[in-house]
Amino acid sequence: MLTKRSYQRHLPAGIRALLAILILTQTGQVQAADPQAIEYHNGELTIALSAEVARAVDNGVPLTFISEYAVVTQILFFKIPRHIQSHQFVVTHHALSNRYLVSDGSDLAPNIFSSLTSTMDYVASSAMGLFNHYHSPETPYRMRLRLSKVDLPGPMRLSAFITEDWDINSGWKKWQSVP
Repeated sequence: MLTKRSYQRHLPAGIRALLAILILTQTGQVQAADPQAIEYHNGELTIALSAEVARAVDNGVPLTFISEYAVVTQILFFKIPRHIQSHQFVVTHHALSNRYLVSDGSDLAPNIFSSLTSTMDYVASSAMGLFNHYHSPETPYRMRLRLSKVDLPGPMRLSAFITEDWDINSGWKKWQSVP
C-alpha cells in the first residue's frame, strides 16, 4: 500500500499530488499539507529551509537565491512576465569561522551572519527591499524568489529536481509595497 513517506522524497510534485489523491481515496484520511518554504505575512517575507537543504549548506554547498521582478501581463489564460529584473544572493558557509556569507553579485564584501536563520532573514528582507525599489502605482511589479537548482553542484542537481525539500519557489505573486 502506498504511504506518503514512500513517495514524498523521490517523485516530482505533480506525480506526488496525484498519488496523494490516490492515498486519500484509499484511506479516507486527509493528510496535512507540507508548509511552504517561502511565506509572506504582514509585509514580511520568510524563507524556511528544510533540514536537508540546511545540512547541505553546512557541508559547503553554495545556495543561489534568485529574486526576479516583472510586470506580468495576462493574455487569455497565460501570464507573461515582461520587463524582468533579476538579482541573485549566494549563500555559503565558511567552515573555519562557522559563519554564513551572503554575496549579492556586487563588488562589495559579502555580509556575514552567525546563524542560518539570520542569513535567510537577510535574503528575504533584501528581496523585499528590491521589490519596494521597483514597484510603483504606475508600474505594478510582481516578485518571485526561488532557489536556483541549476547552480547547485552537478551530483546534487538530480536529487534537487526530484526531491520536494529543494522546492523553494514563491511563484509570481502580487506583494504589497512597504514604505
